[in-house]
Amino acid sequence: MEVKTLEQVTNRPFNYPVATRATGFRYILRRFKQILSILFFADLSSTKSILKLGEDRYFSKGEIDFYRSYIQIKFLDYESIAIQSFIDDFNFSKSKPRVFVIGIGAGREVFAFEDLGWNVKGIDSNDEMLNIAIEEKTKRGYKGEYWQQDFLKNNKAEGLFDLVYITPGINSHFPTQELRSNFLRDCSKLLNPNGKIIFAVDIKKFQPWSLKWIISHIIRFRMSENLQWMMGDILQSALGNHNNIANLIYLHIYQSDEEVVEEIERAGLKGEKVKDSSCWICYLP
Repeated sequence: MEVKTLEQVTNRPFNYPVATRATGFRYILRRFKQILSILFFADLSSTKSILKLGEDRYFSKGEIDFYRSYIQIKFLDYESIAIQSFIDDFNFSKSKPRVFVIGIGAGREVFAFEDLGWNVKGIDSNDEMLNIAIEEKTKRGYKGEYWQQDFLKNNKAEGLFDLVYITPGINSHFPTQELRSNFLRDCSKLLNPNGKIIFAVDIKKFQPWSLKWIISHIIRFRMSENLQWMMGDILQSALGNHNNIANLIYLHIYQSDEEVVEEIERAGLKGEKVKDSSCWICYLP
């Protein structure tokens, strides 16, 4: 297999395919249903019910079709910057990096790591996504190992890794700070002594009385008290132009860099934000 440079497996720029948007009466009806869901019907009673909102979307045909079309895309610019930071500190004279990818979807990230010539293993909770990735892996002659696994339910993997790569945004779907910190802590158990974790989250402080600020406060009163609501907890339908389905999902949008640092430290790790990137790198102290 030809080994490519990081520059060759980075996509600049990239625009998501734009979804067909509802208009007129259909748009009004969709928004009305979403408002009712935020106010009354979305089940926010437990961690399990909130996670199910995201699972229902991720296992939908529209989402699977999107990720299938997304296979050819390589690392996005902000991912490449973070991976370069890892590369700068890695001793390639001893071995190729071993990378464990959590949430491979239909294969975009693992294929880019495969092109770098690294030793790649990856998991995903969605069998149908995984089958797409394995089929494409066979076509391309890649050697990595991918399998079905929900990391929240089973956080084991064979061996230790130089890099645990969390697909951008996964952390934000976990509905409590404790769960997000525990997730990072479990990831750290897969690291070699000098290994690192890379993940990406959205950070945007809500302005008072903005739409998302209002939604977050509604969620505060609808969420079960034992889930420990935080500003930035919202329900929304679209993560980007690629998908504007009517069903709402939970998302935590971080309000500051300090909030991310707190979660990393609660996991017993050290970390910092990668300059000019929305990615963070954390590691064992």
